[in-house]
This record gives sequence, C-alpha cells and structure tokens, in this order.
Amino acid sequence: SSLKFGCMLQNVEGHNIQWVTLGTNYYQDTYQLSVDIALSTEDLKSEFYIGAEWTPVSLLSLRIGNSNGAFTGGVGLHVMGMTLSYARIYEEITVSDFISAEIQF
Repeated sequence: SSLKFGCMLQNVEGHNIQWVTLGTNYYQDTYQLSVDIALSTEDLKSEFYIGAEWTPVSLLSLRIGNSNGAFTGGVGLHVMGMTLSYARIYEEITVSDFISAEIQF
C-alpha cells in the first residue's frame, strides 16, 4: 500500500511513557509526504511535524519539512544497499544536525 500509519511510544527520561507519537506516510513514485503529531502524557505542549521527500534519481533523496514551526531540510544518499542521511532542524534557540547510516542485507 502507498499509505502507512505508525505509532511510537517514547520513554525519554527512563520511567513511564512521556510521549505518544502518531504518524502517517503517503508515497507515490518518487514522492513521499509524512505527518506526525506527538502527544505528551505529562501535559506538555503537543508537537507537530510535516515533511516531504523527493527522490529524483535512485541515489539521491531531497527532504524539506516543518518541525513545530521550524524549517527542516535534509538529503539522503543510497549506494549498494547503504543509506547515509543528513538532516538539519532550525529551532527557536538552536540548530540541530542529525546523521544516520543504514545497511540493508
């Protein structure tokens, strides 16, 4: 199916579940669209994320999005069953950089 749904439970502080994140992803051909909402179990403000990905060629993915009102961007490289991804989130006070690697076999 081109439509997926997911749920993530986060235990960030080592006790109980602090966040419940619900998300959906839709993809077609070379495009993807994702929407997530994170709900706090401790009465913190909910968080909202939306993102889009375009894969113009099989080796490269380009990503843009919004994380709680802050711009996000990223790129992914796919070579021989390996993926290297980089993302940047511009937040109110800081800028966060994320790097991930994946090997498929």
